[in-house]
Amino acid sequence: MRKFSIIIILTCLFKAVYSIPAGNHNMLEDKLKGIIPLTDGKAAYTQTVDCGNVTLTELFRRARLWMAMANPENQVSVSDKETGDLAGYGTAVISMSQSESSVGGVYSFRYTLMVECANRKYRSSIRNILVQQNGNVVPIELFNLKSDQETKDLFTALDKKMNLLLQDLELNVKEYKAF
Repeated sequence: MRKFSIIIILTCLFKAVYSIPAGNHNMLEDKLKGIIPLTDGKAAYTQTVDCGNVTLTELFRRARLWMAMANPENQVSVSDKETGDLAGYGTAVISMSQSESSVGGVYSFRYTLMVECANRKYRSSIRNILVQQNGNVVPIELFNLKSDQETKDLFTALDKKMNLLLQDLELNVKEYKAF
């Protein structure tokens, strides 16, 4: 009887240590649904780029110009040339086609974009991704569509869009062509 009790206790401890918490069923390893990167349980894209021998002032100028041109609807809330920090809000719209397994639709995401310039490098971060739907705003970590595959397809399209955004930033800051 005593051995049986010990086995039950050890089994319970094993399950408690190695199980996925109930509220985090969308989070697999370090990615949301295996697609969107996570940092501390929150969706986050982060990239650090070395720009050679570019000054802080020039890096900041390039990043600020890109932010103004990339999406005119973006709102810049922090623009500090002394520290080299830029922060703003942006939107991404994803259109999903209707198919046999999906109802399709248009989904709007809101995010915070930060660019920190220092030491001939910049670090860009996309965080606080929210899904805007039917007048509601939901953190992406809690968002699900009717089927898991539909959610994965939507997240794949968003992931592609966020990575293209970071690539465009790199192209226009690091590879900036002076006139």
